[in-house]
Amino acid sequence: MRLTIKIVIFLFSAAGPQTEEPEGLLQRIRTKTVAQLSQLPNYTCHQVVDRWARTARSGSLNYQDQVEFEVAFIGSEELYSRSGEARIEEASVT
Repeated sequence: MRLTIKIVIFLFSAAGPQTEEPEGLLQRIRTKTVAQLSQLPNYTCHQVVDRWARTARSGSLNYQDQVEFEVAFIGSEELYSRSGEARIEEASVT
């Protein structure tokens, strides 16, 4: 999700000098990410994803399709459903 990506980018940029060992840096990022996610309010949103694929022959991106689904962040879990479904479940987004 965009929010998660923004949090990780922010945490990485605020992680300090790059002289730190990669494992220590990763652990600090994980710790800060968990702390940030624990403060998020419960929410739901409608997500639209345009899917593109790169072909090996041409190397160009080609539009494949568009996927729409509902996302809910409740407690510390992300839940998903297809658009218009009656329930949001814990099933994998795939």
